[in-house]
Order: sequence, then C-alpha cells, then structure tokens
Amino acid sequence: MDGNIKITVFSSDYTDACLIKRMRALAGVGCEVLCVSFQRQRYNRDYIPEWNNIHLGVIQDRKYLQRIPVLFRAIGRLFMARHMIGTSKVFYAINLDQLLLAVFMRYLCGGKVLIAYEVADIQYPFVRKDLFGGLLRWLERCLLRSVGLLVVTSPGYIRNYFLPVQRYQGQWFLLENKVYPAPTDALRTLQCSRESISYENDHVWVVGFFGALKCKKSWEIIKHIARVLPDKVVFKLAGYPTRIDQEDFFATTEELENLIYLGEYKNPDELGKIYGGIDLVWCFDFANGEYNSVWCLANRLYEGGYFEIPLLASKNYESGNFV
Repeated sequence: MDGNIKITVFSSDYTDACLIKRMRALAGVGCEVLCVSFQRQRYNRDYIPEWNNIHLGVIQDRKYLQRIPVLFRAIGRLFMARHMIGTSKVFYAINLDQLLLAVFMRYLCGGKVLIAYEVADIQYPFVRKDLFGGLLRWLERCLLRSVGLLVVTSPGYIRNYFLPVQRYQGQWFLLENKVYPAPTDALRTLQCSRESISYENDHVWVVGFFGALKCKKSWEIIKHIARVLPDKVVFKLAGYPTRIDQEDFFATTEELENLIYLGEYKNPDELGKIYGGIDLVWCFDFANGEYNSVWCLANRLYEGGYFEIPLLASKNYESGNFV
C-alpha cells in the first residue's frame, strides 16, 4: 500500500488486538489513518487509541439484533463527521455491520471511495440454514457488490464460503495475522530464552494456550489433562475467557497448580514473555467445529511459529494443514 493515503477504518471494537495491529501497520507505511469504531468492553477496556478515533457507542458481543438501534445512532454521528471522513481515499471495513456503515458513508460522500472488506471470522449466523441466516447472506451479497477488495485472514474462507456460498468473483487478498511489528532476531532470542522449570519431575511438558480463550471443548480437555497428569503436564494460559464460563475458569486455575493463568497480555509487547517458557502451543479450536474453526488460521499459529515452538493442531483443519 502506498503511503500518504488517508484511510478510514470501520471497526466494531477499538480495543481489539487485531484492530490495533491493523492501525499500526497502516500508519507504519505512511498512511494517514482515521478510525470510526464501537467498543465491546470485553477486555483491554483502559486502552486509549493511538489514532484519531470517532467513538460510535458500545455494542454487545454476538448480540446482532441488539446492534440495530446502536447502528442507527451511529449513522447520526457519522453524518456529523462526514466532512472529516469524506476526504479518505479508502474505507476499510472490518465485519459486515461495519461494511454497511462504510457503504452508507460512501454514498453520503459522493461514491468515489474504494471499499475494502476484511473478514477475520465467519460466525454461525452466516451459515445458519434458516430465514435469519439467509437474510444475512443476502445482505452480505448485496454489499459485496460495492467492495473493491475482499480481505481474508485464511484461504479457507474463500474456498469454503465466499466462492461456493456467496459466489464472490471479485478481487481478494490473504492478510495473514503475523506478528507485527516483529521483534528483531536478537530480541526474539532474548525474549524467548527458556525458563528454568523447577519441578521435581524433569519430564514436565509445558503447554501454552493464549489469545481469545473461547473454545469450551479445549477448556474441558485441558482441565481433564491437568487433573489426570498433574506431574506430567503444566498449562500456561493468557488472554481472556470470552465464551468459557468465567467463574469455572478462574476457580479451576486457582484450584489446580498446573493450570497457570498469566492474565491478559499486550500483543506484541509481551509475546516473548509468555511464549518463552513453553514447549508446545495449543492451536486446537473446536468452538465452531463445522465451519469457522475448520476454516480459520489462528494467531497462535503465527506467534508460536515465530518463536520456533512446536504447534498442536487438528488434522484436516486449515490450522492442521498449515502446521
């Protein structure tokens, strides 16, 4: 991407680690960046944006119908900021509701702005076989006609959804979630120096499960392994439990000594610290076992690979093929 281009990014959460990565990357190549965004208030709540940010309100995670009135209020705020937004050359929309706002703003600003649409996950509502799922897919197909570039974080989304389901024929780009900004090799070696694990049994395996802790099945498997192999396996967990029962999560990490919760972490600032003391990276994901989990490439693949740590992933999943 050429520098000196003004880009307005439409996001559903300005505290999200991937959004922060995108904004830093665009600014890093010389783009002038503006973000219009909501906040989900899941984690990283105290984060203050490093860029010009137009706050559109608070939305609830996965509460799609409840977002409708919030979106209408956001349209009013966007209308008031139309002159600032209208000088952009590119609108970069992350997820469908943000694409809807981007298309509206392009119409409001004269229809000459290129729209890029990023899809980092394909959630269950988009593959439902009922009326609601059909309406969502129809809306996305209509909006895709206004998109100049489709951006995906896994080629599995193109092969399994956009080509066969949405019949998308436009341009697309694979934007992998690599570590950005990447530490230098010397810093990586220093950060990822092996910790001395002080256990009586020398054959302890330390497994890391980091990021968005949303896979309930992974959590049940990890708990089971931790209970039956207390002297053989230690799990280190970092991030925030979003779809895992939080009461159970924090109670169990308090109960079991070989389940170590490191808290939330900053990406990429603290990656070396959390990856430095582990032997294996848990890349299993069964949260959406028939669609998104099978098609996605998780951040942990790139982070663990960057720090040269073996990865555990499922056979015949996109992540397993990647490994």
